Amino acid sequence: MRRLALLWSLALGLSACGGEEAQSSGTEPGCSSAPQCGSCETCYETCVCNGNSTATCVSECSTASGGAGGSGGSPSGGAGGAPPATQTVTIETSPRSIGPGEEAFFCQTFANPFGGSVDVLQSESFMTPGSHHMFVFYEEGATDGSVHDCSGLEYKRTLHTAQTPQLLTKYPPGVGRHVEPSFGLKVMAHYLNTGKAAIDAKITVVFQVAPAGSVGQQAAALFYNNMNIALPPMAPGTAQATCTLPYDVKIIDVVSHMHKWGVKFEAKTETGVVVYQGADWNEPKPTLYDPPLELPKGTQITYTCSYQNTTTSTLTFGESAGANEMCILSGTYFPAPNGKSIICM
Repeated sequence: MRRLALLWSLALGLSACGGEEAQSSGTEPGCSSAPQCGSCETCYETCVCNGNSTATCVSECSTASGGAGGSGGSPSGGAGGAPPATQTVTIETSPRSIGPGEEAFFCQTFANPFGGSVDVLQSESFMTPGSHHMFVFYEEGATDGSVHDCSGLEYKRTLHTAQTPQLLTKYPPGVGRHVEPSFGLKVMAHYLNTGKAAIDAKITVVFQVAPAGSVGQQAAALFYNNMNIALPPMAPGTAQATCTLPYDVKIIDVVSHMHKWGVKFEAKTETGVVVYQGADWNEPKPTLYDPPLELPKGTQITYTCSYQNTTTSTLTFGESAGANEMCILSGTYFPAPNGKSIICM
């Protein structure tokens, strides 16, 4: 899929220890005084912020490993018996130190970790504190590489995305994402260290996969990105765009993406069906549809972002969470012809 000069930050927000939608883990805000730890709304964040290793916390919180996440419900499209011949595969980035006040975009590539062609039945990501978002991209011909700084304005075919410290994407029975044998993976992450001490950023992603051909329908990303943003200084402002669905879709999750001046997001069809609404710019919680939200070909979705610009400068589209703004609607849908994403800009 062709590269697009954009930054994204899509989002699917996870939940408590194992991935139920928008539910608290029971840990009150301020659960830890560790750098970038405050709310501890997910099992993984709570575990790491209380001094445990990332490996221990992934094991305890991961749905795939049967840890604390194993009791989660059926996010991102519902549960269902997975094909019997499944395996769990984990990728992990090398730590990237991020200094106080630093905003960083970093990447790392991985040779195909599945040993060939597979169908992904679910994926679950774990980000250490300080994260803003992450992607796992398909990367043709990728080899194992080292962590390195990269552009935040890259978007391509995605296998997994997240904006919260822990996120489970689980597909309905018979649905999944296909990975061809010639493709490896590329993790891209965006971190913003607002604290006074350096932090180590690290991403872990756990996949549950089955042999190629195990699922009958492919899922893919829906990505609507409005780059026409110009917010006057010291004033409220809005950005709005409308996109038309090219074919019938079944949406299993959808979420917004804005930066720090965003105060409200709403997406709805021309008939008044609310597809998504929220007000959180930093860790927006997704709407999970079970059963999936079915929308016919030709449906127009209008999405509106509302902002309060408290700076003395005009804010425009860009990658920085601290200096630019965004207005994005993103989600997961099926059936996706040949795994093709629906992109509208």
